[in-house]
Amino acid sequence: MATAAGALEGARTAYGLSLLTRPGAMNKALGGRMVLQGGATLWADDELAHAGGGLVDALHAVSMVGLAAVSSTHRREALHAALTATGFAAAEAFVWLLSP
Repeated sequence: MATAAGALEGARTAYGLSLLTRPGAMNKALGGRMVLQGGATLWADDELAHAGGGLVDALHAVSMVGLAAVSSTHRREALHAALTATGFAAAEAFVWLLSP
């Protein structure tokens, strides 16, 4: 599990760092959250941390689909965020299932 978890949290942290370099307060907030989540989940490295991380990502995906439904000006960014969050949630579920 350590290899898959490390790769996942490394990817999450790298994506979060890339968001921090983009303009806009929402990119900074989401990037910071992803960096903190990646570090905390990697540090804890247990089933509960990965399940919680997956839940956070799933809730974020649902909220972004809601935003896309009501905001035409933010639809593209919201759908991109929803797709990314869904991918991270699925990856967390995979890591959680691999745990002994």
